[in-house]
Amino acid sequence: AATADFLMIGGRDTPYDRALHDFLQTLNRPNLRIVNETGAVYPYYGAADLFVCSSYEESFPRVVLEAMAFALPLVCSAVHGIPEIARGDREALLVPPGDTAALASAMQRLLAEPTMGQHLAQAARIRVADFDSKALLPRHAALALSLTATSA
Repeated sequence: AATADFLMIGGRDTPYDRALHDFLQTLNRPNLRIVNETGAVYPYYGAADLFVCSSYEESFPRVVLEAMAFALPLVCSAVHGIPEIARGDREALLVPPGDTAALASAMQRLLAEPTMGQHLAQAARIRVADFDSKALLPRHAALALSLTATSA
């Protein structure tokens, strides 16, 4: 019997989601499920032991910031803005996009080494404050002012 549930939160009625659902059905693994898009995601974060973002394309995903705020151990693809949000081996384990072996290995590592996962999760929880609007807005305003001053 499976000892873990793997949920993809945010399913929609799209060709990709339908194909993924059909593929999961062929695997006959009831512990692999798609949960439809919902505004009530906090209970899922609260119940999770691990958060995974395996995207090929992400600019600056809020979902990673949310997982950091919930102090979850993170495994993420090292694409675009993700390494700026959660730094490799500091707040998350980062893997190359599309490398399923590295993704599975990182997930297994964090599940097998809960102390490491807790350390990364606590560091992520602290780091997420760097992206709070109270921290970012003054920096953005200062940047805008400095650019205005140099162009005058």
